Amino acid sequence: MPDMPDSKQNLTALATSIVDNVIGSVISVFRIILSRLTGNQLAPEAMEGVDEATKKKRRIIGITATVLIFGSICSLIFTQCERPPHRDLRPFLLLGDVLATETAKLVGDKSSIVLVVMDAGDDTSSIDGPNARAFMKSIAEHGDIKVLAVEKLSMNEGLKIGPGRGFPSSLLFSIIGKYPKAAAIVSLVGPPLLSDEEMETIGKDSPKIVVASNDSFNLKKLFDNHVIQLAVARRKASKAGSADPSAGGFDQSYEILRPETVESPAPEETKAKTE
Repeated sequence: MPDMPDSKQNLTALATSIVDNVIGSVISVFRIILSRLTGNQLAPEAMEGVDEATKKKRRIIGITATVLIFGSICSLIFTQCERPPHRDLRPFLLLGDVLATETAKLVGDKSSIVLVVMDAGDDTSSIDGPNARAFMKSIAEHGDIKVLAVEKLSMNEGLKIGPGRGFPSSLLFSIIGKYPKAAAIVSLVGPPLLSDEEMETIGKDSPKIVVASNDSFNLKKLFDNHVIQLAVARRKASKAGSADPSAGGFDQSYEILRPETVESPAPEETKAKTE
């Protein structure tokens, strides 16, 4: 069994040899680059015949150069790679808060409601996660209002319809059947998509429906048929400039619609939606 000092010396010698080779390679690369830039052919330089002090100095220079090169490469990678854009959650949080406040005004204290959100398979990454959490937090502060259930629209079905553009009538009637005591159904996925015949089945005894929608298209028809009682819709680009900046991010992104304030879709908008 070899002595420990000999083993330590062998390891030191091996490490020194490796460092010398790395340094030699780095120096060779620098010399090649320099020769290409200057057009001069530089004579190769070896480590043999060089005193230990010079070798040590070269090792320090080589290690420093290697670290700098590696750091520069890493910096280029991180700065050039496209980073995902930062998502500002404030409008979504405000949407949930305002929707809860308006719902509380609509149903009053000691009522029960059902919340409809998009199901992403993970509550923490749900598309309507920030909205839903803000809504739940705010609704708890508005009297004795109980959330009977949180119903979820499947991701596949939601994407087929379009995020925030509505949910099938089958889900609406399922919720009405399961929760007959619910005073309101609050949808964060848009309005219920009903045929004219289905709209006629929504009576005065049906729960009030409050929706958050990505646009206001077709909302007037739902208001006129007393299907929905309140909506928060994404503000159109043409109206964004008219919002009061002092009111905060909500009015810049959304508008509250009621039966008396909702507008009919413009003819060109109707044509574009139906084509």
